[in-house]
Amino acid sequence: MLDLKQSCAVSIVRSVPLTILDGSTFCVCDERGDIDAPTAGLFAEDTRFLSRCVLTVNGERPLFLSTVQGEPFNATFFVRNPIAGGLGRDEMTIARARNVSDGMEDSMVVRSHAARPLAFSLEVELATDFADIFAVKQYDFSLGDPLHARPLPPPADSELTGDDGLVFASSDGYPGRTQIFFSSQPVEVENGRAHFAVELEPRQEWALRMYVLPEPDGDSVSRRSAERQLAQARAHAADASAAWRLSVPKLETTWSDLAGTYRRSLSDLASLRLGEQDGTGGLIAAGTPWFMTVFGRDALITALQTMLLGPDLARVTLHTLADLQATEDDPSIDAEPGKIIHEMRRGRAARVWVPRYYGTVDATPLYLILLSELWRWTNDGRSITELRGPAMRALEWIDRYGDHDGDGFVEYERRASIGPLNQCWKDSDEAIAFADGTRATGAIAAAEVQGYVYDAKLRCAELAREVWRDRGLAERLTREAGELKERFNDAFWCDRGAGKIYALALDGEKRPVDSLSSNIGHLLWSGIVAEDRAAAVVDLLMAEELWSGWGVRTMATGDGSYNPLTYHNGTVWPHDNSLIALGLERYGYRSEALRIVRSLLAAAGSLGDQLPEVFGGFPRSEAPQPIAYPTATKPQAWAAGAPILLLQVLLGLEPDRSRETLRSAAGEIPAWAGSLRLGPVQVFGSSWSVRVEDGTVSVTPA
Repeated sequence: MLDLKQSCAVSIVRSVPLTILDGSTFCVCDERGDIDAPTAGLFAEDTRFLSRCVLTVNGERPLFLSTVQGEPFNATFFVRNPIAGGLGRDEMTIARARNVSDGMEDSMVVRSHAARPLAFSLEVELATDFADIFAVKQYDFSLGDPLHARPLPPPADSELTGDDGLVFASSDGYPGRTQIFFSSQPVEVENGRAHFAVELEPRQEWALRMYVLPEPDGDSVSRRSAERQLAQARAHAADASAAWRLSVPKLETTWSDLAGTYRRSLSDLASLRLGEQDGTGGLIAAGTPWFMTVFGRDALITALQTMLLGPDLARVTLHTLADLQATEDDPSIDAEPGKIIHEMRRGRAARVWVPRYYGTVDATPLYLILLSELWRWTNDGRSITELRGPAMRALEWIDRYGDHDGDGFVEYERRASIGPLNQCWKDSDEAIAFADGTRATGAIAAAEVQGYVYDAKLRCAELAREVWRDRGLAERLTREAGELKERFNDAFWCDRGAGKIYALALDGEKRPVDSLSSNIGHLLWSGIVAEDRAAAVVDLLMAEELWSGWGVRTMATGDGSYNPLTYHNGTVWPHDNSLIALGLERYGYRSEALRIVRSLLAAAGSLGDQLPEVFGGFPRSEAPQPIAYPTATKPQAWAAGAPILLLQVLLGLEPDRSRETLRSAAGEIPAWAGSLRLGPVQVFGSSWSVRVEDGTVSVTPA
């Protein structure tokens, strides 16, 4: 069981940080706006360009009042003066507005509330170390032991500029620079500390702007250029946010949990979009703060979850990942021709790690599934034909490289000296374990990956037949998918106690890994489960060992590795549950699918309408509110995508390509879902309106 005293101690020591972001540039700070923690900073291109930014008044920190975050890329921090240096209680307040775009802009307004003149010293203390993001994240409790983490670089030296500011430059050969400018000339700048002498008459205001510009290539700009660049970037971020809100369907509903979570998901998805300056043109990053970059698996699943929002994200994801598809066999980065990328890094992180890493086994079949899904929602044969080359290379990777030993299953085994040992979505070291807790070793054939491959081949057979006009390819892929399904149902159906389950994986010796996990729900989503075994799988998913009351756990409570707070061995993952719900719907178990929909959205309502990547797997009977995982990524892409897919499941929406219409197969909607209106939904180049009234779904042209 959870040691509540230990848990409370951790939460007291570690305050919850705030993240302000625009693409891959983001700021992690505290509730006052200060950057003053080992994991805080202003980051760009996976490099920390500001490691300290602390505001003091007469040598003491202001006192917290409140924080307001409007858009993902801005926030305002309200503080009051400390009782220091002759200042009395509440004689002034400071509003500290922060915008993050190409850099960071702080606008501070100091307001006197005193009936007497005030004179005080305001200081901004600044520092940077140009640390790579991997060194910084090791100090996070979920990702490493802070006491044994790799040492951070020493603070960089600063120099004064002739432009009312200062510049930081690395002393160890890294070319990056951080330039900082002020709208008013400081009285003194020394060792990164900018001092301002402020005098205020009663009720008077004083304002200061600070511009922080990361320069990864070491470029130098003037203050005027910095102001102009940040103003343009700020306007672009606001325009992009407004365009996103206009492009996605609007939802009106009486179900408050759904309404709030849908709004927050749209905001989170918008905040995670990488910009053109990141070279990815709108692809969704995996999540803040450590994964604001390309992650193949995460981007693909998020695009699959959000087809209801339109096809643009799927298109950009497919084209971007095609550009990054491996072309060579390179064991040092786990790359093989045709393989879809796992992770991309830039800046200093790329120097200490690698720019591209391919250690994922499931992104390649998921790429093919998304390609098919784009076609099914758009009937756009031209786009599918443009991507036939990457698709064929992905199919070749599955057969030639994915199957290590020729047994007909796709396996993974890390060849590189870096990256996760487990290369499926449950990629923590302890995730693939037998029922007794023993970890599986050798080349691992994960169960859900075989399902993805089965689904990918059937879908590509459809594309070959309907779009590419290649009958021979269609027949071959259909045959191979059928053979894989039969082979899978023979090898993975294994004993567990007095019953049978689908194994989590086959280990290097082809032994079924007999733990009971949520992955069996992914098998339903892919369609690889034999029809006469579907009911048994559903019963396992909904039984007490896996069902927490808030969602399906990643591992059953009876397993040796189970822990409700272990990353993949007992927690509840929203994206995992959204795919399980879609699988339940596929096999006709709608009431069970809706059970997930209702429970997960209720969990979101209890978590401020925002689903984190993961939360605790404690039984709902013991935890009347979901217990947050202390270091869960928020916002996180496929967690933000989960409510969109759950809404699709609730409404039973599916595209009918033969008629180029959107239809609902939902039947009656339960009363707890209330009434609803959604639209316009863009499918087949047309707009559709979806309504729920008196338990009935109607879909009409908008």
